[in-house]
Amino acid sequence: MIDFHSVIRWTISLAIYAAILFLIYYFVRGITRRLKNKGRVAKPKQKNGSPRAAKTKDKAELSKFIRRVKRKSGIPREYIILLISSVIAILIVLFGAIFTVTDTVDSNGNGMRELPLNESDTPTASESGDTIPPLDIIIVIATLIALAPYGFYVYLQRKRRIKYEQEFARFLFELSELLRGGLDPVTGVLELQSSTTLEVYGRIESLAPHIDLLAKQLEWGMTFEEGMFELAKQLKSELIEKYTYLVVQASRIGGGIGDVILQCSKDMENTFVLEREKDSLLREYITVIYVAQFILVGLLVLLYQTVLPSLQSMTAAAGAGAITGFAISPVNIDFQTSFFRVMMINGFASGIIGGIMSEGDVRQGIKHSVILVTVSLIVCLIFLT
Repeated sequence: MIDFHSVIRWTISLAIYAAILFLIYYFVRGITRRLKNKGRVAKPKQKNGSPRAAKTKDKAELSKFIRRVKRKSGIPREYIILLISSVIAILIVLFGAIFTVTDTVDSNGNGMRELPLNESDTPTASESGDTIPPLDIIIVIATLIALAPYGFYVYLQRKRRIKYEQEFARFLFELSELLRGGLDPVTGVLELQSSTTLEVYGRIESLAPHIDLLAKQLEWGMTFEEGMFELAKQLKSELIEKYTYLVVQASRIGGGIGDVILQCSKDMENTFVLEREKDSLLREYITVIYVAQFILVGLLVLLYQTVLPSLQSMTAAAGAGAITGFAISPVNIDFQTSFFRVMMINGFASGIIGGIMSEGDVRQGIKHSVILVTVSLIVCLIFLT
């Protein structure tokens, strides 16, 4: 007989999960599209009644909402992302807990008439076919949903910052060539912005919109020092701010500013070489962390599927044939749930440690934690259920 209450509950839960996934998809897509198209030349606006304009408006609604919240509250964008994903994760846990408790109560109510008459009829853990608690799986999935957008955003921010720094070094090199030719800093920036070739533009493609803005600010009367500080503030990089300060101080002192800017560009290039060497060395340790997690998952799955059933059968046989006056009862431990929790906790902690080792930042370890926990969860759902 069909249980209509369970059907209704699971239908509502699936609808909620689908809506949450839909919001996450548009949220992440809006962020990636904004990062990709930031600074590009705006195309002519479409007519208000055109389908393309309506579609573009729908895609930008969530991004506009985040910008409004950031402007009114002053909260950084990454914290807004973490807050939204955390609220979604909490809702998933609440609905999952409600449905899990309801299903447990219903199953207990239906099984009240089939209670065992004596203690010897009670099945052991291995005989009852226990599975991983659904609430544990729901908590893990909710944690992934809460951390994945934030980790993805932090990863994109770091990649964009590195690209800005590399292109800023190239910008300093091109500017130094013009200044060493006899131009002053303001004229050099304007000349670089107006006569940039396709080859040079390809090397500073992400930085080009900021250079265009700097050139316009200089045309409107802003000084070179103010414009450079404003450029460094927009790029949000400590390395760029440090070398911008050196360039500004050289421009204030005067004399040989082209040589100073050229030396700053060379120093930044040397810094990038050292960073690449460090990343190549630390990549081995990150690989060790991934391999260790996968070995742990494989050993626990092998232990659960092969060793534990043999030990439990041997213990049961020894208890049944005991003639020394005592019996050995089978081990009543939920290894399934214990192994599952060990995999999840170790995967999350290993990812955080990997981020600290590689980038020196806990936030950069979230992406490793998400990958390790996701792979471990898939293995558990396949082999431990």
